[in-house]
Amino acid sequence: MQVPKSLPEFLSLSQPKTRQGMLSNALGVSLCNYASDPALLHDHIRASGWVWSVWLDNSVIPAVSMTTKRIRECIYTTEKRYFDVGVHKGKLAVPVEYQRDIYDIRLSSRSFLNERVRLCLNFMNTVWQEGLIEWCEPGQSIDDITPQLFIRKDATLAQKASILALFDSCILSDQLSMEIDQWQVIEPFLSQLLGEDSGLYQVIPAEGEISAPDTLPLVFAMCGYLSCKDKPQLACARVAYAAQRTLLTILLHHYWSQGWQLDKELSEDDAKTPLNERFFVYSIVYNCDDWSIFANYPICRRVSGRFRWGFFMRRVQSTGISSPIDISSRVLLIKAMLAIEQHTHILHSILRPSHEL
Repeated sequence: MQVPKSLPEFLSLSQPKTRQGMLSNALGVSLCNYASDPALLHDHIRASGWVWSVWLDNSVIPAVSMTTKRIRECIYTTEKRYFDVGVHKGKLAVPVEYQRDIYDIRLSSRSFLNERVRLCLNFMNTVWQEGLIEWCEPGQSIDDITPQLFIRKDATLAQKASILALFDSCILSDQLSMEIDQWQVIEPFLSQLLGEDSGLYQVIPAEGEISAPDTLPLVFAMCGYLSCKDKPQLACARVAYAAQRTLLTILLHHYWSQGWQLDKELSEDDAKTPLNERFFVYSIVYNCDDWSIFANYPICRRVSGRFRWGFFMRRVQSTGISSPIDISSRVLLIKAMLAIEQHTHILHSILRPSHEL
């Protein structure tokens, strides 16, 4: 089987589900199915090539090779700086001209929305114990883990203004605050930040059919529950089902970069060839009580003496959500999601259809 000359050529071959089937057969990956009956879910998962490390208190992490070493290091660095609730050192890169006095509430009518964003950023920086923002001069060097939405020229004002969605629901009445459904606060923030119309963000329904969009989503979100303590629950399986086509495309890029044909029988040296550190996608499962972030990426394992690809889902953050959401939790959500947006932006630059394979 010949590797397509370019990603656009491959994407034009057929419909998404057909492309997914062609790739999974060529690479020998057993995909995850999902069932509407949770009682059948475990059987579907066991029959797939997915490995799960979902529960922080009961995780079995499989032996991993050099294949995923760079990915795990990238996830670990991001996790410690932006997902760890007890660590405040991860900062956001923001142009120095965004600085302003939070006690001066005068807003320019010429750029009202932008002024609100500036005010919100400075407020968060003030209430955060060790400072949330790194004020950046033009041309200042910044590492690519640091969220750069506010300094990127391709970022829209609507994306930057997404942070306002988490603070618009802050009201003085405790009774009224308690009556607000928290998912109605979080969902607009996610959609606006990640750009639901961009095709890079897929919202997964809690039940029914999961569509295969013509675009290639790079981050996935679902409003659902993770109540089971010993195995992945329906929400995780539905997220995995939606993410598989993206992960297969990531493997396609890996094969092309090595000059391999899709039906290549991997040697031990091949299996140790490291994947690009950005070859993973994030997914989020949230509800009115909890917020969980997962990293999903390909893994290579020896099965019956042969090297076979599978996929790995690991939970990297789990946070309880108070009702109403307190200020600290809102800032933590913004930090985490801006880090995810930064990763998605970089991954998109690698996988975008205009990029020649």
